[in-house]
Amino acid sequence: MTTGYFDVNILADAFDQPVIVPFPLPETLLLDNDANVPFERNFRLLENFIWLITAGSLDLSLIYENQEYHYFFNKHSKKFQKLQREYLHDKLTHGDKKLDEIVNNLVDLELRMNLITSKEYPERCKAVKAYMVEYYTKENEKNLPLNQSSFVLHSAYATILTLFKRMFPQGVWVNSGEMETLFAKYRKNPMSIIYLPNHRSHIDYIIMHILALRFQMATPHVIAGENLNVAVFGGLLKKMGAIFIKRSFNNELYTERNLFNYLEFVFNQKIPLEVFIEGTRSRDGKSLLPKYGILKTCAAIYLKQTLEDNNPDFDLLIQPVSLTYERVYETDGYINELLGEDKKQESFLNIILNGATSFFNASKSLSYEDMCKQKDWYDNGAARLHGKMYCRLGNSFTMSEYISSEKQTTAIILEDNEPIYHIGQVEYEVNLKKLGFTVFHEINRICFLPEISVIGCGIYAYYYSKRIQPKEEFPIKDMLPTLRLLIETFLEEEKYAENEGNIVVLTNLQSMSDAELIKLIKVYVGRFFRFVKVNFSRSCLRVDTPIELLYYKNLTIHLIIHRSLACFIVLRTNRIDYMHKLFYVFTGFLKTEFLFDYDYNPRNQLSNLLKDLQDKAKIGAEYEVIDFDYVQLFTEFFNPFIESYILCIKNLNLAIANYYKLKEFEEPDYNYEQKLIAQTIDSGLFPTTKIVLKMIQASGNGQRYVESINKQYLLSCLFYLNHLRLIKIFKNKAKTKAFVAIRNPKDLNLILKALTLLYYEDSDKENVINIVNINYLIDIVDKNEDRTLKSQEVSKVKL
Repeated sequence: MTTGYFDVNILADAFDQPVIVPFPLPETLLLDNDANVPFERNFRLLENFIWLITAGSLDLSLIYENQEYHYFFNKHSKKFQKLQREYLHDKLTHGDKKLDEIVNNLVDLELRMNLITSKEYPERCKAVKAYMVEYYTKENEKNLPLNQSSFVLHSAYATILTLFKRMFPQGVWVNSGEMETLFAKYRKNPMSIIYLPNHRSHIDYIIMHILALRFQMATPHVIAGENLNVAVFGGLLKKMGAIFIKRSFNNELYTERNLFNYLEFVFNQKIPLEVFIEGTRSRDGKSLLPKYGILKTCAAIYLKQTLEDNNPDFDLLIQPVSLTYERVYETDGYINELLGEDKKQESFLNIILNGATSFFNASKSLSYEDMCKQKDWYDNGAARLHGKMYCRLGNSFTMSEYISSEKQTTAIILEDNEPIYHIGQVEYEVNLKKLGFTVFHEINRICFLPEISVIGCGIYAYYYSKRIQPKEEFPIKDMLPTLRLLIETFLEEEKYAENEGNIVVLTNLQSMSDAELIKLIKVYVGRFFRFVKVNFSRSCLRVDTPIELLYYKNLTIHLIIHRSLACFIVLRTNRIDYMHKLFYVFTGFLKTEFLFDYDYNPRNQLSNLLKDLQDKAKIGAEYEVIDFDYVQLFTEFFNPFIESYILCIKNLNLAIANYYKLKEFEEPDYNYEQKLIAQTIDSGLFPTTKIVLKMIQASGNGQRYVESINKQYLLSCLFYLNHLRLIKIFKNKAKTKAFVAIRNPKDLNLILKALTLLYYEDSDKENVINIVNINYLIDIVDKNEDRTLKSQEVSKVKL
């Protein structure tokens, strides 16, 4: 299939022509800064070796020739390294009053505890300050970037491009127009670009660097988890711009502030930054909710610069980025994790082995004719499966534009703003949740749908809607009506979103004949699946286990989740007042799964969804179901999330009771608040979330949807139940373990009963579809969570 919207494969001609210039560039754009000095070239013996192993086709002098000094700030110079060290040292020794406040408060506490005398106070302050300066100086040396020279970029370019050409023989694709739009916006007003990609693979860390290297843009610093700061590999990442941070600052008094100081320095030098907005990799293809830590830091730095430091020209350019893989190289490991296995910890050896496996066991794209020669069921065996990778840039906006719009808005806000910066006694607020959701709604809008995602989603929908059993074969032609219905639905949504890339793909699929579609399905199943098998001679498929289909369903689910929920509801009741109440309840239950808040798309409102179903003659004027197959088909996309809740709540009591028996404790009486006071958390009284999840997954053999026991779904259930204060998730003092306790068994069991009656098709719906029970469900949600719509938000200070 053609790449359509995407016109540049950044792996093509990477050695012959390292610089891609598909759009005009100015001759130069020197940033006005004394430390911005010309780029130093360091041709070493190893660089000559790189030249030899690339058969002399790579001209090292062309790599990163103009990006820094000419267009961006040169962060590889000795002058810059000295400036960075001096800045951080100054902040630690006397430039940051916050550190002095922390030291004084700590010593004050020692004084109040009679650990020191008032006479010892001054010397003790000096000693504590000296210790903190020494500690954070070492932490900065361990965790902050070391952009020493062009040598690392040269060697990394040759190594990574060689590896990627093996891993992605069909390319890594971008649209040059999107790159041109970003570069033009930066040239008009140079500032730090904050790249905010979704996160699917460890490969994500490298993509923006390759784009920058090839499109004459500066490589970004990258926020990375400290788990990647392993031997050897961590040092290489630091030289490529990695900033290692902890998953949680664990209430550490100065760690977050230290990061604030460093990022403020980075932004003042207009250096780009890359932050994975989900915080961690999604294992199943569905986006996780945004994490707000670095967004909070960015907004706070903007407020400090503009309001306290009187720097009105300071700004940050927020750039949403969507990354899509036809198949993620970690897929096999992800499947094991989703089904209950522990995550393998990163190590230098594991990283090397994964890279070597990808290099020496890369996928081989067989022709259709070669595939047809395979007898019986086509088997990929243990081959390393890869496809294309796609990168899209969404509409960018500046922090000043967002803050300015927040000042003027009196629109509906679903939760309070958070004070993120203080000047004197004044607290300044920014709606971080809305900022994160604004970015992620844009990522969803531009999310690319490769052909395999549509085909995989079609197989998923047909498999469950027709009640096909594992290893039961079915003719491909039988699933074509389902696939064509999904193509039509996706195309309608993407035309509204003006997603040109997906419109091209879906229009091409829609125009195919049945014979062409069958051939395409056979090729793509043979190329991308291990557990979905194809018989080329009989044109049949067999799903050994549907877990592999989950990734492709989740690449598309943001387009249809509202429609799926509407279809689920109309199968339960045709009373419009009940419908709206159930819509409210279920968007609450799935708020940790989907971006229901700050969604300004009118197509996703229940009234418009119901009208569309009526216009399509799927339901009648009185909301009665007319086309049962259509409504049931879309319900299949919603059902697994409800089944996860049922399995989670149903087995939660059992898991904790079994844990008590295993530990020989007395039966739980749910009076956990007193027990927390009476006994230490680490005594073993409470099971950890990890133990609870494993027990729930072990008991889930009877579930209909294999993905309903995946770890990400179940964690979302636990987090929302904790949010409703029906259970309690809490950590030990060291913040190393999370424990689970039940707080409100009565309401928890009522929710279980209601969800069970609603979920199972043979249930007596009258037991739950009545005004009393629905209102009670709403009461459980609302008394624990204020989701009441507000027409106006009163801030402590108008920004």
